[in-house]
Amino acid sequence: MTIETVRAKRILLSPLNWGQGHVYRSIALIQLLLSQDNILFIACNDAQKEIFKRYLGKEVTLYQLEGYDFKFSINNSLVIKNIFRFPILLKQHFNDHQKCDKIVEKEKIDLVISDHRYGFYSRNVSSIFMTHQCQLPISNKSIQKLHQRLINKHFSSVWIIDNEDHSLAGKLSKPVNINIPIHYLGLLSRFKNAIKSTKKDKIVAVISGPFPYNQLLLDVVKEYAQSNKTEIYCITNLECNTPFLIPVAVDEHDSILLQAKIIISHSGYTTLMDIDCLKPERAILIPAPQQLEQQYLALHNDTKFTILKEYKDLLQSK
Repeated sequence: MTIETVRAKRILLSPLNWGQGHVYRSIALIQLLLSQDNILFIACNDAQKEIFKRYLGKEVTLYQLEGYDFKFSINNSLVIKNIFRFPILLKQHFNDHQKCDKIVEKEKIDLVISDHRYGFYSRNVSSIFMTHQCQLPISNKSIQKLHQRLINKHFSSVWIIDNEDHSLAGKLSKPVNINIPIHYLGLLSRFKNAIKSTKKDKIVAVISGPFPYNQLLLDVVKEYAQSNKTEIYCITNLECNTPFLIPVAVDEHDSILLQAKIIISHSGYTTLMDIDCLKPERAILIPAPQQLEQQYLALHNDTKFTILKEYKDLLQSK
C-alpha cells in the first residue's frame, strides 16, 4: 500500500513520544492524507495534542493515549537506563494495542498508522509501521531481532520516512530482515509547502529533545550568545533568562525558522528533514549524549552540516 492509494479512508494514527519529532514529522503526512479525502483520528498524550491542535485545528479527532515513560541519561546507555523498567514499558505496549482496537471498533477505522509504536496495531484492519529506522543504531543483536520481529509480526507493511536514493538516514532506513511490503515516503517536513522567506538573517536555536538534553543545549547556547554578544532566537519551552536570547512565541516558531540564516540544534531526524527543506546558510548540530541514533545521523551527514561532538564545542565555533 502506497500513500498515493490511501483515499477516502478512516485512518487512526499514533506517534511515539520520544521528544516531539514524531509529532512534527507526522503533520505533513496528515495534511497530505486529509487532502486525499481521508478522515483522521489521532491517539496521543497532552503535549502532543497541543501541537496537533495548533497545526490541524478541528480537522482531526484526538484521542487520549499516554506515552511511554522513557528515562534518559547523560552518562549511561539508554538501553541500560531502561532495561529494568521493561515491565512498565511492556504494560504501555499492551495498553497501546487495547486502545487501538477500541478506537478501531468505535470509529470504524479502515487503516492504522503507527509512528514507531510497536504496540499500536490492530489485527482487524491493515496496520502500517511508519519509521526511518528499519535498523536500530545499536550493536545488541537481541534487541535488533526483537525490533524486526515486532514489525513483521504485527504490521502489514512499513512506510519508510526517507528517500530510497540519496538517503538522509543512511543504513538506518535500509529494510534488512523486514519480510512485509515496504514503501518509501520520502522526507517529511511541515515546511515542504511553506512560502520561503526571501530574507534569512537570524540565528535560531531549536532547543529540542527531552530533559536533560534540552537544558544542556540551552545552557551552552546561552553561554555562546553572551560570549559573542549575539542575539539568538530560541524555540524552547524552557526559560531564557538572558538579554541575548530571544524567546519565540509558539505561533511564531515556523515564521522565525523560515528566516533562519543559522540553525543550532540537536541532530534528531525530524530536525535534519526540516533543515533539508529550510536550507539555511549553515546548520550547527550537536548529537545528544547517549543518543546513538543522533550520533550516527550526525556522522552520516557530516558533509552537509556543521557537526560538533559535544555541547562545549559550540563555544569555539565561528
